[in-house]
Amino acid sequence: MNVIPFERLVLNSELSETELTVRLNDYVEPFRFSWNNFRKSSKLYVGRINEKEFGIRRIVRGRNSFVPYVHGRFGKKGNGTEIIITMRLHYMVMSLLLFFIGFLIFARIKYHEITPLMFILFIYLMTMYFFNEECNKAKSDLRDILEANPAPV
Repeated sequence: MNVIPFERLVLNSELSETELTVRLNDYVEPFRFSWNNFRKSSKLYVGRINEKEFGIRRIVRGRNSFVPYVHGRFGKKGNGTEIIITMRLHYMVMSLLLFFIGFLIFARIKYHEITPLMFILFIYLMTMYFFNEECNKAKSDLRDILEANPAPV
């Protein structure tokens, strides 16, 4: 488990970059900005994919602001492909969390109460729990979709 909502992962696959792109396209809906756009989609992810990289997020039925944005880059490695993946919170979610935590720090300084610190701890624990849960789902999905194994450290 990470202490910040960010994760980096390196996977190795025996498939070529083109084959990986085709496989991802089977599971990723192209992004179109619209409310309730993906509720009836049969695909697992939404985002963009090209020959060298992809940026996706899981389609969630319901509300979950902590779904990670997954960015991956393909690179040639031996007979296969190396996939470098980073997972992070959406920038808007990070901005709102930082604003709210800043407000709570201000309240703590001004009123000398312990309650804002408890709220900050609650926000942190909730964010990390749900972010890590969604990261684990995304890692499992990506290993299956890309037929890849974690690279040795």
